[in-house]
Amino acid sequence: MVYGVAVEGENVWVATAAGGCRLNTRTGQWTLYNERNTPMNEIWVYGVSATPAKVYFAVWGSGLLEYDQKTGRWDKYDDPDGENEMVLFKDQGLIHEIVTSVSFVDNIVWAATYFGDSRYDGRYWHNFLTKDSGLPSNFTNTIKGVDATRAWFGTDKGLAYYDGVNWAVYRSSLKDGIPEMTVRDAEAK
Repeated sequence: MVYGVAVEGENVWVATAAGGCRLNTRTGQWTLYNERNTPMNEIWVYGVSATPAKVYFAVWGSGLLEYDQKTGRWDKYDDPDGENEMVLFKDQGLIHEIVTSVSFVDNIVWAATYFGDSRYDGRYWHNFLTKDSGLPSNFTNTIKGVDATRAWFGTDKGLAYYDGVNWAVYRSSLKDGIPEMTVRDAEAK
């Protein structure tokens, strides 16, 4: 079962229910990354984002994995609270271990979970929760960074766009089912 794909140079990176994979299109060689050769606790890889330098895997129950293509070294980003569904320490790290999607753009990692979302610039984390952002839900299935400040969030309660300050949410009205767009600007917090 394939959940995600990323193309980088001559490599095709694949997120699967059995781990992450890399296909070298020049040689035809496949490489499997799973609990035996990575810091994964679980093998359900739900998303992948690749650059010539780094590859990021969104892993169900294992947080966010970063693979350095030059050194072959792995880094693992975990929720500092453990698998706690409540955020005890906001902006201290990845929001949860159940990572469903990842997007790397402009040296920023955007990570989606079922309990909120995270943005990482290589030094600082910023977390997004419904209680203090414009997200319509913390249950995010997919995320796509546009650049270092803007991103799209696909949640179970609609599509959200963040421009770095303000939010727009696109979904069916909760009252009558008619499509609607709501905007939450920074001043409305």
